[in-house]
Amino acid sequence: MENRYKLIEKKREMFLVQQMLQTKDEEMERLADHNDQRQTGLHCAALMLETDTKSFLEFFAKIKQEQHLAGKELEKKTQEREAMSEKLKNLQNKCSTYENGNNKTID
Repeated sequence: MENRYKLIEKKREMFLVQQMLQTKDEEMERLADHNDQRQTGLHCAALMLETDTKSFLEFFAKIKQEQHLAGKELEKKTQEREAMSEKLKNLQNKCSTYENGNNKTID
């Protein structure tokens, strides 16, 4: 009778150990899945960061090129304006000279 109780107790202990191992395996699998998801998320985040960095650098290079072209255009327009201003000044001087000449002949 005592052997029977010992056998039942050992079977009970084996069942508890088996249940504990199964729970441990399930938890390890859950943690492994969680780790895989985190690794995938980190990989995607790294790819997004790389893409964003590349896009920003392209955008910055484009803006820099546009700024350079705008600077050249401004310089060209400034030179044209100065040339026109000089031409206008020369024409005004000629007009003044003719006007002075006309006023002298009228007098």
